[in-house]
Amino acid sequence: MLSLNIKSSSYMCLDIDPDSVIHKHLVKKVTSSIAQDERPVTTWFYYKHNLTMLPRFHISLGAPPPNSPIKTESVNLHKPQLHELIGIINLADIHVSKNQNKKSAWISIDDSKFSLAHQVHDFSFLHSEDLHLHISLANLTGNPHDSIARPEDCVIDTITA
Repeated sequence: MLSLNIKSSSYMCLDIDPDSVIHKHLVKKVTSSIAQDERPVTTWFYYKHNLTMLPRFHISLGAPPPNSPIKTESVNLHKPQLHELIGIINLADIHVSKNQNKKSAWISIDDSKFSLAHQVHDFSFLHSEDLHLHISLANLTGNPHDSIARPEDCVIDTITA
């Protein structure tokens, strides 16, 4: 369902399996209607911000602990944590951030960082007060590598859940 992916000494993420229930809820959130203007979020992304939905979603975790090997491993959430994460996704606002020439749409999942920390072994650093977990949803290119690393620092617009 989730894969811990340590990509480098400065970045790691939890990749969300495209066949998972979490992925399906994220797609539904991005493509659902907005009460204010009844247009799908994807239309709002495209016309207002020129954003493209990502083909795969990931939870950005920031830098791994020092000396972590570059690796990928499966992470299974127990039912309560899965339901908590899906609930947070369904209730979360969608934010759009701009930083230099990049734009990203994302949702914050800070409320669930402690549950995730208990599920992902030896990641007590997730308890850090300055760590903001988020799920990247869209950016200008649709390529996950073009998302803003710390979008919480540069919000320009928000769609209320």
